Amino acid sequence: MSVKPIIQLYPVIPAQGKERETLRPVGRNSERYQQVIRDWAKLAQAADQLGYWGFSTIEHHFHSEGYEVGPNPGVLNAWWAGLTKNLRMGALGYVMSTQNPVRVAEECAIRARLPGALDQYYRTTLRLQSHAV
Repeated sequence: MSVKPIIQLYPVIPAQGKERETLRPVGRNSERYQQVIRDWAKLAQAADQLGYWGFSTIEHHFHSEGYEVGPNPGVLNAWWAGLTKNLRMGALGYVMSTQNPVRVAEECAIRARLPGALDQYYRTTLRLQSHAV
């Protein structure tokens, strides 16, 4: 059995101390938000080239601390999948109290069946969601 390393990203927009307080909510700063999104894409491509097995993020909403980057992990996963060749994408977590479980399952199923998709990660996600419904 081989090790299958996964990179798990936490959606944080960087800022320090007083700067974070001044910019609150940091997520409305378009330049910082876009930079984080671009940097994540570069990380996904580097992880793919280095042979990592998977790549994921979690869902976060409206946090003034800078966790505004990931309101929809499925959209980010689909984008990263289009930028990579071998990397499996999956959501580390959805906030199910804010979601329709059927909608999340459908979204995962569609992404798993996109041309060239590596769907093993999504099959796991779908299995977990079916238990939560």
